[in-house]
Amino acid sequence: MKRTILTAKTIVLLLGLLASVGCGIIAQALVEAATRAATQRVVLVSFHGRYVTALGESGDWQIKQEPELGACGRFTQHHLANGKIALKTCYDRYVTAPQTGATRWDWLLGQESELGNCGQFTLHDLGRDEVAFETCAGRFVTAGDEGWPPGLQWSLVGETYDILAWERFTVLLEP
Repeated sequence: MKRTILTAKTIVLLLGLLASVGCGIIAQALVEAATRAATQRVVLVSFHGRYVTALGESGDWQIKQEPELGACGRFTQHHLANGKIALKTCYDRYVTAPQTGATRWDWLLGQESELGNCGQFTLHDLGRDEVAFETCAGRFVTAGDEGWPPGLQWSLVGETYDILAWERFTVLLEP
């Protein structure tokens, strides 16, 4: 995944060089390639086999897991210049993790209209299309199950310091 970032940076450098020598058509093609390399559409599947889904305002902007892939189960993954990623939802909002908390409720993932520090995740490639997301608090995103209290069932929280089973997500790339 870091190779994509290097490719995008290389393309931007080449773009500047080509633009300075007057190669406008080639430069435009490189801009389009850099944009494609820096973003991609993804579907995330939790350890529980459920699709990570963004809820709207009536769902308090939470990030949940649903048994079916709906329209808001697709995210735009942005590779940021600092090596981190950001996930944009169907509501044109960024998935965001809390920086502090005392209870599991405090660690719920949500969505914000602006990309802040806690909307930037360190992506850990675990192999076999599995990843873990490290939050701004140095914790990993955890997918809850039906045994969690009402309101927290099937939610995502950023509360653990370890990558165990529930912190593993499968990434499916959309064409």
